[in-house]
Amino acid sequence: LGGTLVAERTRPLVGETPVVSYLHSDHRGTPSVKTDSNSAVNYRSRLMPFGAPYDGIWREGPGFTKHATDEVVQLSYMQQRYYDPVSMRFLSPDPVAAGADSFNVYAYANNNPYTFVDPDGRCAAKTGTRICIHAKNFDSARSTGKSAQGSATMDRAVKGQRGEVQTKPGARQEQLGSLNQQSDGSLKVEKIANAETGRTKTADTASGNPPGNAQAIVHGHITQSVADDRSSRGDAGAVVVLQTPNYAVAQDGRVIVHEVVNGRYQVRMVEGRMNNAEIRHFKSEVNERQEEFYDRN
Repeated sequence: LGGTLVAERTRPLVGETPVVSYLHSDHRGTPSVKTDSNSAVNYRSRLMPFGAPYDGIWREGPGFTKHATDEVVQLSYMQQRYYDPVSMRFLSPDPVAAGADSFNVYAYANNNPYTFVDPDGRCAAKTGTRICIHAKNFDSARSTGKSAQGSATMDRAVKGQRGEVQTKPGARQEQLGSLNQQSDGSLKVEKIANAETGRTKTADTASGNPPGNAQAIVHGHITQSVADDRSSRGDAGAVVVLQTPNYAVAQDGRVIVHEVVNGRYQVRMVEGRMNNAEIRHFKSEVNERQEEFYDRN
């Protein structure tokens, strides 16, 4: 339900009736309490921050951050990689390689399991959010390995200054700016001079030439959504063409960044979470954006 496990059905090998148990999860998605149909508690789970059980007893089934636990080898299977909660490390390197927040390709969730989870072994995501959608067709053999990635410092700067481009309800034009590095090394969101805005049959547009000290594009949508235009390059244009991360600010204050990490295209929430429609939108288009990045880079 909304990406959260709510129940499990256990079917014995022979003879007995299948049993349905209801799962109650913590803020990271880890099932912590299991109840029966009468609300009686059958089981409580207490895990240490990186996922190892306090009592030392490993249990088969949905476990740490709702990933499958193998009680025999005492590992969690996270789709792309196996994770060892005791050593607090993945057993194989990150297929997307090191990112701006962690240079250790074996580390779990930027070494910060209180704030982050790793939904599929490839991207640290803030707990309780739907934050990261990757291109599934990434092929390292076709990739140059280039990155156009927002860092934690850039994320903080954009969140703190998003009001520079955030539009108000009823606005008819997008606002276009860039995140510029100042002489003292600080980052500032500033409007792009002589930016042009317009509208096509399917989308509102904004274009302009960012200054030489621009570290990223930052623009404001005129809707309550972080989704972009499906029928064009949309917000991926800055990433594909300029090789610059592109932050989009919705009218409700949510922020998303379009970026490429070591050749692989992704969208990542910087503030807030995606709704179901936005998740479907980006899942349907990230592979096309990846192909465009291959073609131009």
